[in-house]
Amino acid sequence: MEIVYSKEIPADFRNGKIVGFYGDLLDLNLYDIDTYGINYDDEWKVSKFLNGGHLRMNKRIYDIFAFLDLDKNVLNYKIKDISKVTFKYVLLTYVLLNNIDNIIFDHIEVGMSYKEVRHIKQIIKELCKSDKNIIVITKDLLFLDGLVDELIVINNKKEVYRGFLKDVFDEPVKIDEPKIIRFINMANRKGADLKVTLDNKELLKDIYRSVGK
Repeated sequence: MEIVYSKEIPADFRNGKIVGFYGDLLDLNLYDIDTYGINYDDEWKVSKFLNGGHLRMNKRIYDIFAFLDLDKNVLNYKIKDISKVTFKYVLLTYVLLNNIDNIIFDHIEVGMSYKEVRHIKQIIKELCKSDKNIIVITKDLLFLDGLVDELIVINNKKEVYRGFLKDVFDEPVKIDEPKIIRFINMANRKGADLKVTLDNKELLKDIYRSVGK
């Protein structure tokens, strides 16, 4: 399940903060973070799932759908008949509807297009502005770029790094380096002087700067 939640998280994970985890959901056990999934039946209509079978639809559902840019017609479909990406937003609607403050995104970006990834990242940022505490678990560091305030890397059930995302590549930490980082390292070994970045536009600017010297 791509969205779960916690009833209580440590103080250094709170205060409207987005923490990125390079690891898996079970790694949160290292910090005594409890996690709860969301129960549902594939045969339920989305409206039943969100509104508990009540006849009168909760107005907040429509407000949250508008915030998430989710088509209200989704309410008429069974869960099994909507796309996996759409259901991720339905799960997020459930979390917001129930005023859950500690939200955990577990590899939420998997299966999303580039446009959908940009959208969910913007949503996560907006949630943080409303004092939600956010944990983002992923093995895709590009997804975390421009999103997290802090990165934690877990290897073999141990915390091996905690700090800024941009600094993790300077540490002897086992991670799957994005292609952009591998390119920068290869170029620098051949005499280039490129700065470490996860932003393609910034890399191009740096290449032009380097060539123009």
